[in-house]
Amino acid sequence: MLWKKWRKFYDMPISSVLKGKSEYKNEEKYGTLESCAFARVWIEKNWQEIGRLYCEVDPAIKNVLEGDNCCESITKYKDQNKSENE
Repeated sequence: MLWKKWRKFYDMPISSVLKGKSEYKNEEKYGTLESCAFARVWIEKNWQEIGRLYCEVDPAIKNVLEGDNCCESITKYKDQNKSENE
């Protein structure tokens, strides 16, 4: 699966700052975060608007920066070698 390849090269220490769970279905990752060190800092500094830019990479269904109790997102992976019609 594409997410296995992507995860190997991810450049941030995500597991040390985010606490949650993920579930993979086909080429999508469904994530729920109960704790995010990034969000905690952005809220402390009143930088929610800046922090939201980071979150837009994987658009959140729920977001603590908007007052939700957790963050939930769906990440869709696309194989660059496949055409749109496959």
